Amino acid sequence: MGYPDQDLVETVEKRTNTPVTLADFDVKTAEDVAALRARWSRMESNPKILASREGSDDVSFAGLDIKTLLRGEESSGRNSVHSIVMAPGTRIPAHGNDAGEAFWVVVHGEVDLTIGSETMTVPSAGFGFAPARTTQAVANRSAELAEVFVIHLPAGIERGFAAAHRAFGDAGAAAVEQAWALLQPFGITLTGGEALANDSRVNEPAPRIDKPIGKLDDLLALRCEWNKLPGTPKLVKDPCDCYNVTALDQEARVLLSPEESRGAASAFCNIIHGGIDVPPHHQPTEEETFIVLRGEVRLRIGNQTAERVGPGAFGFAPRYGTHAFKQLSEGKTFLFSVNTPGGHDRGFEISITDSDKPNFPEIITAHGFTFHGPPD
Repeated sequence: MGYPDQDLVETVEKRTNTPVTLADFDVKTAEDVAALRARWSRMESNPKILASREGSDDVSFAGLDIKTLLRGEESSGRNSVHSIVMAPGTRIPAHGNDAGEAFWVVVHGEVDLTIGSETMTVPSAGFGFAPARTTQAVANRSAELAEVFVIHLPAGIERGFAAAHRAFGDAGAAAVEQAWALLQPFGITLTGGEALANDSRVNEPAPRIDKPIGKLDDLLALRCEWNKLPGTPKLVKDPCDCYNVTALDQEARVLLSPEESRGAASAFCNIIHGGIDVPPHHQPTEEETFIVLRGEVRLRIGNQTAERVGPGAFGFAPRYGTHAFKQLSEGKTFLFSVNTPGGHDRGFEISITDSDKPNFPEIITAHGFTFHGPPD
């Protein structure tokens, strides 16, 4: 028995981990970046799964060990993802982004994470969201290595990192300002300590907006309502302090709601136990990025499965990209996920309230989920 859009899903699956040639495009101005993103928007997205950062593109510069895990050529220009390993004493200086969003998550060690006017020392699973015009910075003041992932919406910053790598890869911390100047066409500027427009709004309450969702178009309309809201900077030290949507043996801790992200995303720390096995499914109107934070899972993205992966493993499921996972380790496993655009949390909620209804398959489909077999 098939499922909706099966032929399209299988076509997308065939592109899993397909190498993509970098677009030959010289970026010097913001107009160049806009033209590059327009080119990317006409490209297909590819599912991608990596057991670790090893072998990924090295764009290190100014004392920072940076690997590009996802580029604009692979995501239709929607997302780029980087792993940054920080030695003791290294820092990502205070900067802002004029037009894009950044999602920060700590994988190993602990760092001082600055979002807006707030700075916290956060361990693994700590999270930060910086909408446009919000200060963001990271410093490793511990005695151990730390690793953070950063997801940028839209893609493009990887081109700036690559340019900085070519010009200042071995120059160390002395080249920080010169290297970061190469990121200005992408809207990234060092703040020098000056406050930005959104800095005072960190963790402000964002009123919930709900409308009935009976078909997928209702979810798309709700996203338009969320998009009218201002983005709210968010800083989370412990995901267990966040709103919890419990389904089966999974705590979906909502790190970021669509109201807080102006509809750009819903982000979660999925705390899973009991050997939970989430079956294959896809989303037709959103992409989903996975990062393993603690424990081990079997992770499927597209038509490839990593049988056993731990912290630092990465997966990107584009629209119509199959994904599934199963917990393998004992105790609690922490799996970070972010869906772009937002609204995935509404599907989690409806799976609790309506899962026993005979028309649940239609209900969950209206919320943007398509399971490849009967949903549990």
